[in-house]
Amino acid sequence: MDLKNALTVCLISFFSATLVLLIARALDLQAASRLEPQLAKIVEELQSLRKQGGFPAASGRATEGESLEDGLVVYYFHGNVRCPTCRAIESQSHETVESEFDSQLESGKVTWKVLNYEEPEGTDLGKKFEVQMPVIVLATMKDGQIANWTRLDKVWALVGDKPAFAQFIKDEVSQMLEASEPQPTPAMPQDVAEIPLPGGEPSGEPVADGMVVYYFHATERCPTCRTIESFSREAIDSEFAAELDNGEISWQTVDYEKPESAQVVQQFDIAGPALVLAKMKDGQVGASKSLEDIWTLVDDEVAFAEYVHREVRQMLKATDEAPATEPNGEAAEKPASSDDPPTPTDVSVPADIPVPTDIPVPQ
Repeated sequence: MDLKNALTVCLISFFSATLVLLIARALDLQAASRLEPQLAKIVEELQSLRKQGGFPAASGRATEGESLEDGLVVYYFHGNVRCPTCRAIESQSHETVESEFDSQLESGKVTWKVLNYEEPEGTDLGKKFEVQMPVIVLATMKDGQIANWTRLDKVWALVGDKPAFAQFIKDEVSQMLEASEPQPTPAMPQDVAEIPLPGGEPSGEPVADGMVVYYFHATERCPTCRTIESFSREAIDSEFAAELDNGEISWQTVDYEKPESAQVVQQFDIAGPALVLAKMKDGQVGASKSLEDIWTLVDDEVAFAEYVHREVRQMLKATDEAPATEPNGEAAEKPASSDDPPTPTDVSVPADIPVPTDIPVPQ
């Protein structure tokens, strides 16, 4: 009897387990069918992200918490909410820095940092760099302080073109590294008089006669200030290459906040970033002009360049047309020309013309 009951219990348990297994499988199939559309959507988003190169960048040599004394810091700023485009900007930027500046990363000359500008650790720098959206910022460090920086807003326009994006990052980082390198001091010809420059030391070839194009900037430089300098230098280099080569025009860059710049700053009454044309004669400033319209034209590179070209030409022309002077300071007499009209002294009265003497005077 006990054996019969035991067999009955075993059979009931077997059928119950089989029934439970079948029900579980049915439920799994139903759950899978419900999840299939969501899984397909996730796959589609991942494929889109892959096309943009937007997988999260590996930590690699990122140093979010470390400070840098000297070198270039490549900052990537992001917010709390991160979209595929935001991640693509980070991924492509980090990949370019890793591939193009590997040796500089190893030596510590270049550092990659990721900061959330909506979190306390990134708030102060976000305000300093005027960050309002995910972006790349390059900052040159000197003795633990930010000496120069630029914000690469153009990454948003290029993120869909990975080769162009990589070239843009490479060019900008290279320019910042080149600007931070100490420049060799050129040899000074002994037979050329030197004009007074900031600190008493020429920042370029000494100029006794000719035009100096001064660009004045602050120690900490904003993107607009850097753009003005870039546009101005390009306008001078492209239009006046011959004059630069023969010394008729020279370019000087001055930090007006440094104590050694006080003399030249006072001379031109500088209170902010400015482009000044100065005509030199025997080592002294003969004429000068501050090009005020650069601020209104900085958004139009073509109009900016035309403005600079026109002002430089006018100053060169005014100097060329200036009248020559005698040693005593009086204007030199212009040589007579055959085309000039005769003066009254050139007219003679014949002696044989009778002069009437009996003309009646009216009463």
